Amino acid sequence: MASTSGWYEDTLRNRPKYVTEPDTVVLLRPDIRVDSVQYVPADQRPGPYSWLTAWMTNCGNRATPVGVDPPQPYSTWVVFKRDDATVGEAEYSLVIEQNQQVSVGIEFEEERVGSRLYSAHANLDQLYVERAGLGDNAGYLLKEEE
Repeated sequence: MASTSGWYEDTLRNRPKYVTEPDTVVLLRPDIRVDSVQYVPADQRPGPYSWLTAWMTNCGNRATPVGVDPPQPYSTWVVFKRDDATVGEAEYSLVIEQNQQVSVGIEFEEERVGSRLYSAHANLDQLYVERAGLGDNAGYLLKEEE
């Protein structure tokens, strides 16, 4: 049975191993949600690159976890995409407290042709256990060329 922290630790000697979560206990887990994605084109900032920013909130019921050895926060990775193609990744390497909003951004080379859908996906590979799963940790921005 998983502990109330949401983690399950065991040596896998016997297989298969079934892990269940208790129905009677409130599991304490972070849950990172991407609230919005902001796009700044290259012609509105210094340098030749455009900028994408993801605003994220921990809407879970505990802060993001800290590792034991060494004692440092587990990173929150954000993958930025244009349509379905990855344009960059960023790491937020501090603890994100419950209800805290943070941002992380990248510079990237822009292809200014037609409409495009920008998105940011937090913890796409689920680097630590989240409360509500993978379904709600992406944000989107539709940019249409004028």
